[in-house]
Amino acid sequence: MYPIREDKFQRRARTFWFLFFLLAFMHIALANLTSHVESTIDALLLAFDPDANGVPNFSEANIESWLGAPIATETEAKSYVTGQQIGAFNLSDDTCSFAKIWPMVAGGTFAQWAPVYMKTDGANGGRIYGYDANEADANTYLKIGRAMTAGSSGTTVNVIIDGDYVCRNDSYNFTYNSDEGRPLWCGTGGAGYESLTKPTTSGDHQIISSFIIQVDNAGTGDYFMGVTQADVSQP
Repeated sequence: MYPIREDKFQRRARTFWFLFFLLAFMHIALANLTSHVESTIDALLLAFDPDANGVPNFSEANIESWLGAPIATETEAKSYVTGQQIGAFNLSDDTCSFAKIWPMVAGGTFAQWAPVYMKTDGANGGRIYGYDANEADANTYLKIGRAMTAGSSGTTVNVIIDGDYVCRNDSYNFTYNSDEGRPLWCGTGGAGYESLTKPTTSGDHQIISSFIIQVDNAGTGDYFMGVTQADVSQP
């Protein structure tokens, strides 16, 4: 027997039906996709609790609920963008913060934008004071930052710190109401050694590694402000 050969009409008919079913399948798939997108959008809008006018309520709480994660508040977002993230003395041991602004309590009166240093007031731990290079305190304490607002005794002032970071390390044995504001010097007792005593032996370099800005008092922790400090022994 000889094979049956398709004529031109049969080939065209087969092509027609193939394209017909292909287009029908694509139409159904597109309809299902459109329906899925519409239902997803409807569900999203409903997640934001539309009011009686059908206007979605894009509140922070609703967005966080839909995302399943917290988002920054307007104030927090602005602080991140402008770099004005404010630190807080609530770090856990062996952690650091790179915030550049820290709230500190004034121990005296000074003007807005005044350079400030820290020392103990003898009763309440570290307090900040306006820096004067001609005062006796300048022999012991160095500038740690700049006050963003004017200060008076007992007021809390945001200070732009000179340091690159603030860390908490409870393994230090600083003395409360004594060591606040003092610099930590790179010592001569071995690699990585630090000391409250400035090296004075001829040939020793005098390099500050950090400043003590809070001393532990009933579990508050020891905090130091790390700095990128030049060699102060050099002219």
